[in-house]
Amino acid sequence: MVDVATIGGDIAVRGQAAPGKPWLIGVRHPDDRTALAIVLEVAERCAVATSASYERGAHIIDPRTGQPTAELASATIVGPDLTTADAYATAVYVMGIESLLWIADRPGYDAYLIDVTLGDTKEGAFAIRLHDAFTEKRGAKIVDADGRAGMKEVWGKRSNWVDYTAELEGERLGVAIFDHPRSPRNPTYWHARDYGLFALNPFGRSAFDPKQEESIWKLPSGEKLTFLWRVVVHSGDAQTGRVAELYKEYAER
Repeated sequence: MVDVATIGGDIAVRGQAAPGKPWLIGVRHPDDRTALAIVLEVAERCAVATSASYERGAHIIDPRTGQPTAELASATIVGPDLTTADAYATAVYVMGIESLLWIADRPGYDAYLIDVTLGDTKEGAFAIRLHDAFTEKRGAKIVDADGRAGMKEVWGKRSNWVDYTAELEGERLGVAIFDHPRSPRNPTYWHARDYGLFALNPFGRSAFDPKQEESIWKLPSGEKLTFLWRVVVHSGDAQTGRVAELYKEYAER
């Protein structure tokens, strides 16, 4: 028996499209109602829900700002339950690109984002939160590739790498993050804080330097951004751990 139920941008399927064949469900392109942005191959018992503004206008409000959300053109969720998928689609559409980490914690549900707009924010793209020993008040040290040291000097600056070191159980240890020269917008900005958090952020610009133009980075459907980042764990500080030399070797690859 084959069942199909569809309501607006939501659809639930049961059974198979044909013996031994999965369902193929097309998601409309936001800018062209005659074209598909993506075609999903789904299982026998599955639901697909989409949230967007291209049918009903800017009707989804971001509660954090009180304004219509604008980062995504559409967000589609695939999962076992239609009601849940519908709720998740709205949440993902509002949260934007940061929702990818949120949806990853919901087993059985996948997100497909179309025409992503990456806004200007200081909240980083790739971050590490370290042990409590990695705080400046406990003697930890933050340095970057340009010789700056300490949160006040490193935060909001552009550099090829940042290294965080601290004493842990009597041993000096460090963690560095590298931004490869082939990464878009290298050298990246850094959101490095004095409590053990540091993140590289190629999307922020005026969030770090108000003199800079606001960054609005659009990623059309079908296109992609590729970043090359590396995490290095080492003994000693940045100098004895040869962080600059390791970055040079990495950058030449």
